[in-house]
Amino acid sequence: AAATEAENLAAGEARRAAAKRVKKTRMDQRRQEQERAEQAARKKEEVFRRRDAKVKEFMRRQAEQKAADERRRQQEAEQRRARQMRDVELREQKEAEHWRRQEAEL
Repeated sequence: AAATEAENLAAGEARRAAAKRVKKTRMDQRRQEQERAEQAARKKEEVFRRRDAKVKEFMRRQAEQKAADERRRQQEAEQRRARQMRDVELREQKEAEHWRRQEAEL
């Protein structure tokens, strides 16, 4: 009977040890799954952050280009106005010169 009891105790101890190993394995697996999920989430976040930065950079460049185009248009318009003013002044001078000559001939 003592031998059977000792065997039962040993068997119980073995079962507890096996259960402990199984529990530890499951916990390790759960921890690994958790780490993988966190890593995937971090990667997703990084991809999102990079894409967001690219979009913002694109928008910034577009705004800069728009501002540069607007400045160029304004400059061209100013140059056109200045050229028109000079043309008008030259025309008036020529006309005045023409009339002075006409008067001088008389």
